Amino acid sequence: MITTDIINRVFPSPLQSLAQLEIAFPSRELADDAAVTRIGTSPTGMMHVGAIYAGMLNSRLKTVATQHGFAARPKDFKKRPDDFKGTVAHVARIFRVLLTGMPNSLDLHSIMQVFERDRVIARISLFDSSLHEWQGG
Repeated sequence: MITTDIINRVFPSPLQSLAQLEIAFPSRELADDAAVTRIGTSPTGMMHVGAIYAGMLNSRLKTVATQHGFAARPKDFKKRPDDFKGTVAHVARIFRVLLTGMPNSLDLHSIMQVFERDRVIARISLFDSSLHEWQGG
């Protein structure tokens, strides 16, 4: 049960105002191609390995996509569609079809209900090695 004591330990008292937070964490001047992300922790407070894997996978997909003429950011594609073959999302969809055989992915639990665990792991390994090949290494 959540008690007042737990809330007081989680949230400092008094809470900082929005103005105080904006002073503590000022806006950053970032390059146009910069990405700001946040990876949440698991309920245990530790970094979840799935979040780390997803970040690595997304980074590889972006690299592969840009090496092959796809836009890393959808807004770049929208501004200059003739300059790109598509976006990272298009590349991800190709790999999704290769991995699952479907244009829309099921969650991993559902996939493992249909396929054996070893078969799912083998397909993920194939996907990972395909990314490495596309990256030239």
